[in-house]
Amino acid sequence: MRVYVYPADIYGCGHYRCIWPARSVAAAYPDVDVEVIDPFGDRQLGAKIAPNGKITKLIYPEDADVIMFQRPTHQFLSLAVPLLRERGVAVVIDMDDDLRTIHPRNPAFAQLHPKSATTMHTWQNAAQACRHASLVTTSSEVLAQRYGSHGRVRVISNRVPRRFLDVTHEDSTVVGWAGSLHSHPNDLDVLGASISNLERDGEVFQVVGTGDGVQRILGLQHPPEITGIIGFDDWPEEVTQLGVGIAPLADTAFNAAKSLLKPLEYAAVGVPWVASPRKEYKKLHDLGCGVLAEKPREWERELRRLIADEGWRRELSDRGRAVAATLTVEDAAAEWYEAWSSALAIQRDKDLVG
Repeated sequence: MRVYVYPADIYGCGHYRCIWPARSVAAAYPDVDVEVIDPFGDRQLGAKIAPNGKITKLIYPEDADVIMFQRPTHQFLSLAVPLLRERGVAVVIDMDDDLRTIHPRNPAFAQLHPKSATTMHTWQNAAQACRHASLVTTSSEVLAQRYGSHGRVRVISNRVPRRFLDVTHEDSTVVGWAGSLHSHPNDLDVLGASISNLERDGEVFQVVGTGDGVQRILGLQHPPEITGIIGFDDWPEEVTQLGVGIAPLADTAFNAAKSLLKPLEYAAVGVPWVASPRKEYKKLHDLGCGVLAEKPREWERELRRLIADEGWRRELSDRGRAVAATLTVEDAAAEWYEAWSSALAIQRDKDLVG
């Protein structure tokens, strides 16, 4: 089986959903030849397009059995999917967010809204690509319902690389958030005054990232400690500097589809965590790690307990790493292999019928 993988980027999303899975499959299955295409390179799909907008010639790797696209929001890709299938290529679309329900204050909203997009990228294009795909893979059950209503869908949860488990964690009472208001404009609102109350009592709050806007949203008297922009390769080492991690998510349609990745990252690097009780976060909590909190008083209560009780922090740290050890990218190789094989079988059945 020859598989070409087209990540949407080379950062977190691209690695978690495309690059790392591709490497894990290649390492585990010698009968699979996998090639990851640089999204910023010169080996993207190409085409000749007629004045009426129709594709007259599609340029693609013709030895491909399976081609996987991540979040194909460009109009060209939505048009290319059925053409690839007509040529006998199985097409897998991976979706890790419900693009239709992005918060209006997220810059991606204007970029992808069909009525305001200034480029050829829209969330409608991604939905159309999913309708025509041989198979859709998603990071949550809600996304599977959103993009895989035709039934050709697999849920493959986000996982962490096994190396995260070996990152050294030092216990502390520093509470922190590994996130950004750029992509999570209203999630910190669920914390209410809990963090500012902790600050008033002398506790330290840190942001792994730029921290832009955090002081205002949380009502802090002083700017939080910030790491600044973190290189992708250094992410786990920076996150593990937190003593207690928080994963707040507002109760929105977009967040209902979010994966368990944020608290899983905390768990993998030994950081005990408190998170909002969204669906996928609950699933991770039910496996035995972390703490859930909904209302601001619950957040403050759970954070104060962790700050005060070193034994409880260490217990949650150990539990988290034990759970994360069962949720690694390497162990998910079989799921991706099965998904790609299923897509190829679906395509071959189509070819026989057609």
